[in-house]
Amino acid sequence: MVETRNGGDRKKTITADAAKSPDLQQLQDDMETAKLNYDKLARNDRATMAKFDSMATKVDSVEKKIETIAIDSTARFEALEKQMTFITDVLTRLEDSAVFNQHQGKEIASASQPPRDQVPNPISEPELPHTHVECDDVRVKHEVAVMVEGAATAAEGVTMMTEVE
Repeated sequence: MVETRNGGDRKKTITADAAKSPDLQQLQDDMETAKLNYDKLARNDRATMAKFDSMATKVDSVEKKIETIAIDSTARFEALEKQMTFITDVLTRLEDSAVFNQHQGKEIASASQPPRDQVPNPISEPELPHTHVECDDVRVKHEVAVMVEGAATAAEGVTMMTEVE
């Protein structure tokens, strides 16, 4: 509203000349361009945030999987350590108390027994498939057979012992 000379109000109208002003037209074009750029930036920002949220979810999932694997690996390692300790204890007991028969006339005695003279064996026989330990415990026989064979690795020996349990 514009005040007239006699004090009354009237509506101000934009004339065709003012609308065609190059400066005004330039400002309107700049405002339209800025509005389009703002809308484009807002869409890109929303898309970027959606991608970021998706990647954050994936990273969290991978971190949880790694944590689960680490816990599982730690438990397996502890179980393997216990089994290796058990095998070491069994072998120590056997070494202290048992005599391993390999060939007729030849024996491997434990360190706690006095040494014996060994009688030479004139007849050569093929080696036994695995060493026999005289013991009532079937599990100990199996463990010693697996350990003495030499074909199984330490991990396989532990796996075999676990299967017997």
